[in-house]
Amino acid sequence: MTLLMRTGPRSLKNEPAVINVFRGECERVEWCEVKVSYSNNLTFCEQVELMRKTDVLVSPHGAQLTNLVLMDKNSSVMEFSPKGWLKLAGVGQLVYKWGANWSGMRHEGSWHDPVGETCQFPD
Repeated sequence: MTLLMRTGPRSLKNEPAVINVFRGECERVEWCEVKVSYSNNLTFCEQVELMRKTDVLVSPHGAQLTNLVLMDKNSSVMEFSPKGWLKLAGVGQLVYKWGANWSGMRHEGSWHDPVGETCQFPD
């Protein structure tokens, strides 16, 4: 399992807690190992290698998910989205779900932050 994290203002505010939850769940599964990585610290070749070795990818929504097409067909993806994303993104919220499905992978679910900052945009 690879947790592909972001840095800066679009990072998870409670990243250590999220990592601990996934490590705890992974301990319950034989052969499960959690790898935490940051795409902005990787060369393109390192990103390709990481995706080819990943069977479960967990990541916040963002461009770093583009490389999911390099994963094995039997892989799975879980995506995090910020509060308000469902309303603001329209069909854009589905781009990585579609990419996973078209690649023969499973987009096993997504999590939408219920308590984060809400973007103030007029309707």
